[in-house]
Amino acid sequence: MPASSIAFSVPDEVNPLTKDAVQIIAGTGLIGVAKDTLPRNGVVPGLTVTFAAIELDVETGNRAGP
Repeated sequence: MPASSIAFSVPDEVNPLTKDAVQIIAGTGLIGVAKDTLPRNGVVPGLTVTFAAIELDVETGNRAGP
């Protein structure tokens, strides 16, 4: 299904670069985007989660594909 036919929304308060990135990857899988609006007191922790799918040749250890 082309990304143009999939409904999605991006919160207004996120960075413009993040909005552009979401439009580029829309329709490729599950995407979650949010901006933390909690008060910042003391040390602010950071958390990032990233997933990647690759094909790996188990005999050579080289990445397969383009």
